[in-house]
Amino acid sequence: GSGNWGNTARAFEGADLSWRIDATVARLFALQPLERTGGKSAEEYRIFGAGANFTKVGLELLGLYEDDSDPAYIEQDRLDRISLGVYFTRKFGRSDIVVNGAYQLGDMRWTASQAVAQDIAAYMWTAEYGLSFAASTKPRLAIGIDYTSGDTDTTSGNMSSYDNLFYTSHKSRGFMDYFTNSNVENFRGMIDLMARGKLEPAPGWTLLADIHRFATAVESDEALGWEIDLTAASTRVKGMKLDLGASVFLPSEAYARTIDPDPGFWMYTSVTVDF
Repeated sequence: GSGNWGNTARAFEGADLSWRIDATVARLFALQPLERTGGKSAEEYRIFGAGANFTKVGLELLGLYEDDSDPAYIEQDRLDRISLGVYFTRKFGRSDIVVNGAYQLGDMRWTASQAVAQDIAAYMWTAEYGLSFAASTKPRLAIGIDYTSGDTDTTSGNMSSYDNLFYTSHKSRGFMDYFTNSNVENFRGMIDLMARGKLEPAPGWTLLADIHRFATAVESDEALGWEIDLTAASTRVKGMKLDLGASVFLPSEAYARTIDPDPGFWMYTSVTVDF
């Protein structure tokens, strides 16, 4: 989905049917994007899906089928892919956990002349554990991991690099957006180890700190770098929210040799006013 920094959201047309039975919500939907994005043709690319949200236990299940029938590929589809996902969240005492996972299977073709399709077998999973403390400042500490599978040879008969589809990297892979591509560099996947902290030092003020350690998935010993994000938010003035942020990215030796040798710095100020 779109993030807070996006001026336009992604647009789809289609049908979405949902119904509720007690604490369970079920959905069926069929969608088609209204714009070309991520190499997916708007005219011939369609999504069909089903999901169930068991709100009482914090469990959500989702299944997606993507059909890209690009006419340039004549009698064969460019993409036939199924994505099966699960999301679980639970709070117990002062602790909270979030676990998310997905597996992709199917087949794909890079070009219309590719006679034999590549078999898709890719996956992702994330996990975060948080601990809140009984104090007036409401402190919370958390650790987590975000893992997406990668591929060492995309010309072989198999594709094991996970496609994040219509995701927003800004929310999960650092505010500086160094790794916005779904499959990172050369389809090698991503391992993001993170630590987070939150504090409310005064009424109407919230302080946040995120630390990320990035590495490729298929070459896990090849670190990409570290990112530190600091944020201060205030709602002291009624109808207005103030955000102050500062971030730094420290590249690894491998990243510095091949992509950018210099550390990155970023600062921002944002004011949101409701009328």
